[in-house]
Amino acid sequence: RTKNKLLVVLGGVMGRAQHVWGLPLNPVSSVEKYRTRSSGDIEVFSPEEIMALVRAASSDQDGTIFLTAAFTGLRRDELLALRWRGVDFSSSAIRVRASYAAGQLTTPKSDKVRSVPMAPDVAEALARLGQRENWTGDDDLVFCGEVGGYLDGSALRRRYAAALARAGLRSL
Repeated sequence: RTKNKLLVVLGGVMGRAQHVWGLPLNPVSSVEKYRTRSSGDIEVFSPEEIMALVRAASSDQDGTIFLTAAFTGLRRDELLALRWRGVDFSSSAIRVRASYAAGQLTTPKSDKVRSVPMAPDVAEALARLGQRENWTGDDDLVFCGEVGGYLDGSALRRRYAAALARAGLRSL
């Protein structure tokens, strides 16, 4: 898909060059698009597999991240940017307002703030996490590093892979 997207962009650039500077031919127009494979069915973990993953996590916080991701559908970068003010226990909802990737805070991928339902298991895990000694104010990150800052997304991905292996689960 990425290669085909690049071909579309290059084709547009060369088409513009034809129009503006009289380029006689768009060289990209003769390039065949790459074949893409259909991913097939969407694979998901069963609730039992999710709980096994949570138990295999290296920390309570990681287990809560995995549980929250599985039951809410939040993306990793949205989880990294989640603040306590976005967790609404009374409405059983999580408000997604931001995303954190490549060292920058941005809007979510959809460019829209949204609210997702919070399953009881997620609410319980987040409530337990909220009992920690530090980093529980409204503006604090729900999932934070030792000094309250953003978690490293790459390190989180490695811990997730390790937890999958410990739980004996397939990679999705």
